[in-house]
Amino acid sequence: MFDVKKLAWCLFVMACVSLSFGSKGQVASDLILVSISDIKDHRHFSVTRITDNEEYSNQPYFTPSGEGVYFTQALGKDAAQTDIFYYNLTDKTSTNLTHSAGLSEYSATPTSKGFSSILVDEAGKQWLWSFSSEGKSLGKLHPAEPVGYHVWEKPETALAFVLGEPHTLQRLYSNGSASIIDSNIGPSLWSIPNQNAVSYTKEFGGDNNLWLMSLAEGKAKASKLTIMPNNVTYYTWLKDGAVLTAQGPQLLLNHVFTENPRWVPWLDLSAYCGSVSRIHSYQQEKALKLAVVCESPSDKLKAE
Repeated sequence: MFDVKKLAWCLFVMACVSLSFGSKGQVASDLILVSISDIKDHRHFSVTRITDNEEYSNQPYFTPSGEGVYFTQALGKDAAQTDIFYYNLTDKTSTNLTHSAGLSEYSATPTSKGFSSILVDEAGKQWLWSFSSEGKSLGKLHPAEPVGYHVWEKPETALAFVLGEPHTLQRLYSNGSASIIDSNIGPSLWSIPNQNAVSYTKEFGGDNNLWLMSLAEGKAKASKLTIMPNNVTYYTWLKDGAVLTAQGPQLLLNHVFTENPRWVPWLDLSAYCGSVSRIHSYQQEKALKLAVVCESPSDKLKAE
């Protein structure tokens, strides 16, 4: 029997990927920086812009030092070309790192050599690629293709969202081999703080409900943590093991490792954004910074 719900889920995930990888018609978005000086008093915060344009600015990732943010930037409103940019939080300037004519890069992730990203070549193939901190190409990291998203499990091992029928979670080894871990996964992969584990989302049973999953380092089977809110794909982790996500302009928090985990309202960004999608966090003691993808910026944000 034709499974309408399964088809809807596949179309949704493919839409997430196509918006990220070379699709003309990418959703215009800006990046904002939310600064909270004391996470216990998180309702007192400031907001500044990272980008201010009508193009696709997305996929933020703080550097390990917290001094800057990598992000994906489309070049020209209707262009499929994207490069990896770096935003310096101190002098508030953005620098194009990759400058790759004819190629596109997405999803920068810090490494010991600089950063890794997904490189889309002239033929439209999507590879896991290595770059220096200055943006110099260091070469292909693995023969797997097409790679959509990735997270580093160990310096020599990545977990990757690989497109296919169905989309799969694969463990990519430095010797070029790979093993399939799971299927029907979502596009948000992160390391879990203070654990040798990574997280991802997965759809079960064709009902489009996403579960947040935990996969221990080197293991082949993941465990369920909690169900995600309706129509929510992206999330980030805080240092204490809480998960932060967004539903519209409202940030929601869940202490998933407690006995009765549940999503609760945490921070309202409706004064700045009509909707929030991706989030990345950097926390140092009590202070928390959030790099937030803001869709449909409000008049207040436009005026800043």
